[in-house]
Amino acid sequence: MVDQATNRESLLKRVRELRHLLNAYLKKARRQSALLSEGSIVCGGLSTLLTAAPAIGGPAFNTEMMQALGTRSGWRWACGLAAVLSFAATTAMTIYKSRDLANRTTQAQSCEAKLEELETSLEFGRVELDEALALYRRHRSEVPFLGGG
Repeated sequence: MVDQATNRESLLKRVRELRHLLNAYLKKARRQSALLSEGSIVCGGLSTLLTAAPAIGGPAFNTEMMQALGTRSGWRWACGLAAVLSFAATTAMTIYKSRDLANRTTQAQSCEAKLEELETSLEFGRVELDEALALYRRHRSEVPFLGGG
């Protein structure tokens, strides 16, 4: 029969592995979140500028664009590029929301903090093994998007 100390060490190992998994997830999620949200902001802003430029610049803008691009319709290029940038901004924000990155990041941060507390309690023998196991299971269930077990 396995003793309490061995079970405690086994659970402690699982807690540490899950914390490691959570930290890796948070690093990746934060990077994706920043890329998608900042990309959306930049593309949306540039789209607005390109849409406004022909209206504000009037015929002079169109003439300058035609000369710069070697084409007859500078405003069409500006509006076409604005449409592409607007599409990119909308797509980036849709991906961000569909992946539920903000909510998942909050859940992962909360779970990581609870697991840190559990790890400390296990290390110093401040929690009974059955209670610690129940807490581990509860905290693990808070982040089902991590997969695995």
